[in-house]
Amino acid sequence: MTDLRQRALAAAVAAARRHGLRVEEPLLLHDASNVLVHLRPAPVVARVATTTAMSRDGGCEHLAREIAIAAHLARAGAPVIPPSGEVDPGPHMEDGMSLSFWQLAERLPGPPSPAAAGRALRECHEALAGAHLQLPPLEALHEAGRVLDMPVGAEIHSADDMAMLREGLATVLERLSGLPLGPVHGDSHLANVMHAENGTLWFDWEDAFAGPVEWDLGVLVGQARIFGADETLQQAALRAYGPVDEDTLDLMVEARALQTAAWAALVVSRRPHRRPMLERNLEWLRARRRSSRRPVP
Repeated sequence: MTDLRQRALAAAVAAARRHGLRVEEPLLLHDASNVLVHLRPAPVVARVATTTAMSRDGGCEHLAREIAIAAHLARAGAPVIPPSGEVDPGPHMEDGMSLSFWQLAERLPGPPSPAAAGRALRECHEALAGAHLQLPPLEALHEAGRVLDMPVGAEIHSADDMAMLREGLATVLERLSGLPLGPVHGDSHLANVMHAENGTLWFDWEDAFAGPVEWDLGVLVGQARIFGADETLQQAALRAYGPVDEDTLDLMVEARALQTAAWAALVVSRRPHRRPMLERNLEWLRARRRSSRRPVP
């Protein structure tokens, strides 16, 4: 177990016990941008910011935003995993790490139905439409620019790729400046929706911001389009979601690819084996850039 993962697990247990939760057999559930720990036997999952904290001053502000959004959605009856009711959901600080507590959702065997995921995402968007939430506009793209400014950006990306990413982010932000914005999930791929006993539930709202709803749909289909995978599952989710603006959706696929490439510098710095995924993403962006500059006959 890596030092950071072990430290995150220890922080989750210490914070839970400090807030009166009995923890006997903590179980590591996930270790990627955050570490997730089931604090057994309590029906509570701790979410500890790790990779995300590297560019977010510890990540506490994003976790607070996530708790507020998920709590609003849960009160509205939307299909989400709610913050914990067993203990103050936070966010909390422990050993210099930001963390939050969430209700345990019992995952059923098999992946969620893409159609159910699309319908559930639509329900979440509808429930958020009337929410009075202070969300930063187009934060995913602004944050991507800040990540590129970190030293690790120049360590991982070539000078040409850095220039391409900066130019691409600036262009996308300019094109989005006149579009209506509303609350979006921010990281709505199919790994962030769960097939659970009480339905198809969306979670991981820490990347939420004010953007076009097509951003979430671009995230949903982007990986398949960029990596050349079968789009059948993603298209089923889109059909279930309902009509969207196709031109904006296409732009959001590009915007997501730019954001992913920027963040990949942090990911690869911790997990070098992820480098091939970064390179495939960059290849797609280079090809799109060449195509956009090709003279029209």
